[in-house]
Amino acid sequence: MHGYQSGDHVKFREVKGMSSLNETVHRIEVVSSHIFSICDTSGEEFGAYDGGGIAVQVKTSKMQRFESLEKQIESPSLLTADFAKMEKPLQCHLGFLALQKFEQASGRLPEVWSQTDAKELVRVAKDLSPKYSSEGFNEGLVETLAYTARGCLAPFAAALGGFVGQEVLKGLTGKFTPLNQWIYLDALELFDGEISPDQFHPRNDRYDALRICIGNDFVQQLAKLRLFMIGCGAIGCEMMKNYALLGVATEAGGLITITDNDLIEKSNLNRQFLFRPHHIQQPKSTTAAASTQEINPSIRIDAQQHKVCPQTESTMYTDAFFPGQDLVVNALDNIEARRYVDSRCVTNQRALLESGTMGAKGHVQVIVP
Repeated sequence: MHGYQSGDHVKFREVKGMSSLNETVHRIEVVSSHIFSICDTSGEEFGAYDGGGIAVQVKTSKMQRFESLEKQIESPSLLTADFAKMEKPLQCHLGFLALQKFEQASGRLPEVWSQTDAKELVRVAKDLSPKYSSEGFNEGLVETLAYTARGCLAPFAAALGGFVGQEVLKGLTGKFTPLNQWIYLDALELFDGEISPDQFHPRNDRYDALRICIGNDFVQQLAKLRLFMIGCGAIGCEMMKNYALLGVATEAGGLITITDNDLIEKSNLNRQFLFRPHHIQQPKSTTAAASTQEINPSIRIDAQQHKVCPQTESTMYTDAFFPGQDLVVNALDNIEARRYVDSRCVTNQRALLESGTMGAKGHVQVIVP
């Protein structure tokens, strides 16, 4: 398994017969996980292939050019973050330009779920739309932007921080391709169905910014959620921080059960931010729970130190345990354990939030049996 991607470059050495390939660099096209192709090697200059050969990936430099903000506002280069929403980036761009003009004119953001301000923002967007799209604009998206402009969705803030951190590293090292130039994320799925504006107005607590985005009923559902998370490493620390900011399991009936049998090592500290030097050699689960409760003292956590495996299937994490959970979250670093948890969720008909990382890459998916 070569692990390359189409467009990568490799240098050959120790090729027998087709020796003209040795010490030369070629751009590849991936055919399968074990096969890739290069240029046409049927010419006489290559000779007949006798065997052997080693291909080593070579990082080649590439010049990236960026236009000024002034030009890009008028003619944006938009990246697509979700291929199910191909039309959304341009609509979001138009919505945010309208929001900026609204704020410049009124000296404030639209009021929370104000019909008057939403209509005004739609009017501004309508005036701008001919510059950006001949097909008009998404009025519902612009209205939603007006309603929620004063809110804050913690996971989105975390995603933005991740993008910023990655771009800083790219700029400092020059080793990775930077984003070019705009990327918009949305979670409009949160507004499916009938909506009551009263659900979104502030109630003078720490969840007001969240409530503006998702409504009080959803805030209460999160507060009473029963969640089981396996693993308290890099992904687990990020998840726990998000749970605290979202108010997960902060009311009676809610509970976050976490388990990790690992101890904190010094090498964990650079990416597992709930841990500090004085936590070294302490259990990850109990330490993560204590650090999370410092962020939100109301959060209810049951920290355990057991493996989730066939050996604990009849004692700890039984068929009676899983039905008591509303959601299962994988924060594991090995495929075998992730597959096992997936099988247990299928057997017990529980939704699974699955995620994983490898270097600078990552994935997340929701699996509903």
